[in-house]
Amino acid sequence: DGQTWDSAFLTLQDALAVFLDNEDIWVAAGTYYPDEGGAQIDNDEFSTFTLKPGVGIYGGFIGDEIDLQARDPYVNLTILSGDIDGNDINTDGNDVAETVDDIAGFNAFQILNGAAINAYAVLDGFTVTAGNAVDTTNDSGAGMFCDFGVAGPSINQVMFIGNNASDSGAATYGCAQHVSNTQYINNEAGNFGGAVYTNGGFLESVVFEGNFSNLLGGALYNFNSPLTLINAAFIGNANNNGSGGAIWSSHELTIESSLFSGNRGTLGGAIKMEGVQDLNLVNVTMTGNHGTSAGGAIFSNSTGALNIVNSVIWNNQDSGGVGTFDASIVTLNSTLTNSYSLIQGYGTVGTVNLDEDPLFDTETNPADAPTTVGNARPTLGSPILNMGNNTAVGMGVTDLDGETRIEDTNVDMGAYEGISSDLIFRDGFD
Repeated sequence: DGQTWDSAFLTLQDALAVFLDNEDIWVAAGTYYPDEGGAQIDNDEFSTFTLKPGVGIYGGFIGDEIDLQARDPYVNLTILSGDIDGNDINTDGNDVAETVDDIAGFNAFQILNGAAINAYAVLDGFTVTAGNAVDTTNDSGAGMFCDFGVAGPSINQVMFIGNNASDSGAATYGCAQHVSNTQYINNEAGNFGGAVYTNGGFLESVVFEGNFSNLLGGALYNFNSPLTLINAAFIGNANNNGSGGAIWSSHELTIESSLFSGNRGTLGGAIKMEGVQDLNLVNVTMTGNHGTSAGGAIFSNSTGALNIVNSVIWNNQDSGGVGTFDASIVTLNSTLTNSYSLIQGYGTVGTVNLDEDPLFDTETNPADAPTTVGNARPTLGSPILNMGNNTAVGMGVTDLDGETRIEDTNVDMGAYEGISSDLIFRDGFD
């Protein structure tokens, strides 16, 4: 009856059938398929876990806990899988599609459906894998499908990995109104948003790695509403014939304490902006990105402002080579305002701007993009240490490593706080 661990439901569908608003579902480690339980039809590609308003669903339990805080989703993997016919490639036996190439046979078109709910519902502590949205009417949101508007649950501690969509948003379509501590790995879409297609939202402490779209937004496509990203890492994402190797956006985009490394696109190796909206970068590092045509890091066709502060744009590439201003940024209509930043090829004009090697730990070669190789943390002696503007630090109170944002007198430029020689010798020797 689902009231205790000893009398737990055997399928998630059975639990969803009876749980009501303001109740939580606790799910023990294991693999769950949307075609199992209740009135589900075996091997039905249209089967989906339909989320319920106000119901929180939490994975990561062993199956004897009495406290929500006692679970560990990273150890007790709780998998929602689209492999309904059980024949995906799974040589390591972990029930996870590491890439879309592991998908075989008949898989669920959309593993989760959150179209009729808002952020009062919760999805927390799951691995969502092997969705295959290739039906003519179910061609997006293979991991989770939500309405294009403001819809979908609060998402926390979820990994979307190896999901495929013939159209857009292979991991999630919509569903980005409040996302935290979540990873999007190796998802692929035929058109827009290799991992995420969204109408605005808020994402914090997220990783996008190895995602791919054939057209716009290798990792993320944003349309029509403002999007905020804090403590985000976009690494090794790409598109094939379009723009924005990591992000394509036609509305205001605010990014803080984030990294763009080793991404590849045609126009804008990392970011492509359209429309009349602003792009705001605070403590952002962009390195090793490749715009095969123009704009190694950023290509902006927007008439909005391009505001850059406390940020580093270094060692990106476009068709003209590496190190030029165009290899860093191309702006056709927007006005660039930069301060307390290092933009390669732009010079030192303005307020405390630099144009010199930031001395990263390990450079990322943009010619190899998409690539995950590299380490953009500043080394001892880096010129970007203590060179930022403390008053410009926004909502991101930590750096991308989760360390306190201001370690010394001034905030460092870029996504990471480094360690200065003053801090090393601050307490003397033992």
